[in-house]
Amino acid sequence: MKPQKVEKAVIFFVVVSALSVAGGAPPCSFAQEARKGDRATIHFTCKLKSGELAASSLKDLPQDAPPVKSAIYVPRETNDPVSVVVGEDLGADQPGKERSLEAEIISGLAHVVVGMRAGERREVELKGRPHGVAPPSEYFLSMARIRRRPKELTMTPEEYKSRTGRDPQEGQPYTVDPAIPGKVASVSESGVLIRFSAEPGSRAETPFGPAIVKDAESEYLLEIQAEIGRLVRSGPFVGRLTTVEGDNMTIDYGHPFGGEVLDCQVSLESVEKAHHVEAPSRGDS
Repeated sequence: MKPQKVEKAVIFFVVVSALSVAGGAPPCSFAQEARKGDRATIHFTCKLKSGELAASSLKDLPQDAPPVKSAIYVPRETNDPVSVVVGEDLGADQPGKERSLEAEIISGLAHVVVGMRAGERREVELKGRPHGVAPPSEYFLSMARIRRRPKELTMTPEEYKSRTGRDPQEGQPYTVDPAIPGKVASVSESGVLIRFSAEPGSRAETPFGPAIVKDAESEYLLEIQAEIGRLVRSGPFVGRLTTVEGDNMTIDYGHPFGGEVLDCQVSLESVEKAHHVEAPSRGDS
C-alpha cells in the first residue's frame, strides 16, 4: 500500500471511531439484520394512550419514575427476554384460538423487528386484530354486578388440606375473595370453621372496577361500581364494559386490546439466524 493510501485509511478509521464515541453511529451498525424466520429475543413495554402501563416483558420496572399501571396490567415473573420467530405470529401453528393481550402484542412485535439489528430500539403503535374466531355475539359476556360472599364457611379437615396444602390451625388466613379476608376460627375432628370479615361501606378493588361492601345478614355483598368503557381483564383476556343495566353488566371480549391502540417500545436483544435459501441469480444454471 502506498503511503498516501495508508494515510487515508488511518483518517477514515479515526473518523469512524469518533462518530461511534459521539453517538453518530449505533454500536449495532455491523450486526446482521433480523430476517423473517430468524429466532430472536425481544423486550417490550406497551402503554395505553392515557400513558398507563398495559404490558411489559420486564418484571422489574424503573424505580425512579415507575409508570402508572392500568387495570389490565399483569406483572411478569422474570426479566428474561421474550423469544419470537421474526415475522411470524405467536401460536401460528394453533389457528382458530383467541389471543391473549400479551400474545397479540408479541405477534405484532415479531413483525415490527423485521430489518432491525441486535441492540436497536423502535417505537410503534399496535392496533391489534379482532378475534373473529366465533361470531361477534359470542364475545359478549353478561354477568351480575353484585357478588355474594359468605360470612362463614365450613369444611372437613381433609378438604381444607386439599385446598391449601396444609393442616388447619386456628388463626390461619383463608382467602376466597381478597376483598373480604377470612381466618380459621376453630378446628375439630369433624370440621373447620372459617369466618370472613369486612367493614360495611368500605371500598374494595375487583377486576371489574371498585366495589362497595354491603352487609346482608348471612353474607356480604360486593356492589361493583361498573363504568361503561372501562377496560377489564379476566385471566389472559381483556374486555371492555359496554352496558350497565340494573344489577347486570355486559363485557365485550372481542378484541385482545379491548379496542385500544397501544404505544409500544421494542428492543431487539439477540438474533439467531435461520437457514435462508437464496434465490439463484439469472446467470446461474
